[in-house]
Amino acid sequence: MKSNHIQHLYWRVGFGILPNELEKFSKKSKKKIVDGIIEVSQKVTPLKVDTAELDDLLNDTYEKTKENINNRGFIARPSDQRIKFGILFQDYVPNLPDLKAYLNLVYNSGVPGGAPSYSDPYNFQQRLRDYRRADLGISYVFAVKKWNINPRKILKILD
Repeated sequence: MKSNHIQHLYWRVGFGILPNELEKFSKKSKKKIVDGIIEVSQKVTPLKVDTAELDDLLNDTYEKTKENINNRGFIARPSDQRIKFGILFQDYVPNLPDLKAYLNLVYNSGVPGGAPSYSDPYNFQQRLRDYRRADLGISYVFAVKKWNINPRKILKILD
């Protein structure tokens, strides 16, 4: 099989290939190369993620921004949004995989209301209301063209 075809095949499946492996595979048949890709892709190992830095980030991110103008005392900056949180949940019905739903929740704490540019900012120190939002989405796929492709047929495209 030609080197550029092997390279293209490996890019399509998302692996990529090293130059020394490319040279070894160029001597194999198409069937052996595709069988090797399928065999490797079936050996899935769970992904382990170290969340120690994320835990530190979540514990230390509650901060205030404030300023002291002419030593009159600290007031909140316009960008002082203390908490911002969002979560998205998606799922499907096991007996009806074409029926899917999602739930999106957002919460933002209020930001300080700003003073007009010609006025004293110390007279306008109120916070806007907190922002809350919940979205629910439901979708159902009525018609889908089912693909029944053998992975070995993909190689015919490369010829």
